[in-house]
Amino acid sequence: MPQVKKSLDSKVIGGSLNGEGVLVIEVQAVGIESVLSQIIALVEDAQTQKAPIQKLVDQVSAIFVPSVIVIAIITGLVNWLYLDSVSIAILRAVSVMVIACPCALGLATPAAIMAGTGIAARFGILIKDPQLLELAHRLNIVAFDKTGTLTLGKPRLLNIISLTNSADTDAILTSAAGMQLGSEHPLAKALLDAAKQKGMNPITPSESKAIPGIGISGKPSAGPWMGQNLCLQSVASLSSNTHYADIIEKAQACFDAGQTVSVLMNESTSVPLAIIAFGDELKSNAKAAITSLHQLHIRTVMLSGDNTAAANRVGQLIGIDEVFAQIMPNNKADMIRKLQSSTKDGERQWVAMVGDGVNDAPALATADVGMAMSTGTDVAMQAAGITLIRGDPTLVSDAIDISKKTWKKIQQNLFWAFIFNATGIPLAALGYLSPMLAGSAMALSSFCVLSNALLLKRWHPRTLTQSI
Repeated sequence: MPQVKKSLDSKVIGGSLNGEGVLVIEVQAVGIESVLSQIIALVEDAQTQKAPIQKLVDQVSAIFVPSVIVIAIITGLVNWLYLDSVSIAILRAVSVMVIACPCALGLATPAAIMAGTGIAARFGILIKDPQLLELAHRLNIVAFDKTGTLTLGKPRLLNIISLTNSADTDAILTSAAGMQLGSEHPLAKALLDAAKQKGMNPITPSESKAIPGIGISGKPSAGPWMGQNLCLQSVASLSSNTHYADIIEKAQACFDAGQTVSVLMNESTSVPLAIIAFGDELKSNAKAAITSLHQLHIRTVMLSGDNTAAANRVGQLIGIDEVFAQIMPNNKADMIRKLQSSTKDGERQWVAMVGDGVNDAPALATADVGMAMSTGTDVAMQAAGITLIRGDPTLVSDAIDISKKTWKKIQQNLFWAFIFNATGIPLAALGYLSPMLAGSAMALSSFCVLSNALLLKRWHPRTLTQSI
């Protein structure tokens, strides 16, 4: 996604995304589009798009229609020659034309897509790209981000381990919390809440800048590190630091407890100042989400930037098949490619990615099917083809289920459309169908296709008992 630099007094277009830092924006014009209106627009757009199989149908129709005209002409000529009756020859040729009207063929795919995407949206599954309906039913691997996807994304500050004698934990907390002022990151809220509970005022930084996928940096305007460059960052981003082994040793107890660890670093000296540990609860239905995917014979994977011990503990609790830990955000997309290139029985693997953050966007775009939690960032939702409105991980298996049902309806509709034509054309050519009966049969075929597609309205999520 291209970045556009903005300075003081620059105009910002509505819907723009802020990549990093804090912005104060004055609203000069209010848009009429609400979130609900945007969702409706996305669903309508998906329903009007053509799925790849529809393009194949269009190609078949381009050959089918001229072929039918030729068959009708041949039918008229043959009947005229053998029956010596112009009226009968014309009636039978017209019957062929009428019964072969490709209405059912044209309705087969869009009717199923409209029904499938509509019922999915009702239950909180927003499908923005109908192509995914053809891909989701093939999935055999689903990769999850951890924080905010399988966990609540509302971490609490649990512990501060000072690595320096120059400042106590209160100074560390106020300096670290100050850098997070204006940030919407879950760890930022945890630090600010902890400072508020202790009645402390975060130290406002003179400069602050978010580093996507790594952390945040800033210069405290007061305290023991006034004017110095500090950075609160993940452990995985410090693998090349000379103090990395010492950081791992002192944070091991936190890792064993499944806690998320950030490190407050002095960027000027590359010296660690403190280890800050957070705890984030698993979503109550996270285990059910993994179980439902296993019932569909889909392998589950978790991609996390956390330490291996912490990530493995979460994976064991909910039954994840394979855990990849200490992965930098820019490497998540590479992991998706590796999973796709892995083979089973000589066949390519089809991979879905489920995430919610800015750092998940490349992986969401790389995966065959990207699913974003609506509780996450706008960037993630734009990169994904499916948005889970409630941020509920059980909707992942439901999204796969409705895609399978929709795909089956498309196949059934196309089958019956071709059967009607394959059966009706010879009957019309032999005189068993008058133009009136041929028209009724053609209408019946369209009715059957639409009725079959509307059966999707009876679909209910396997893991859900109540619609949104």
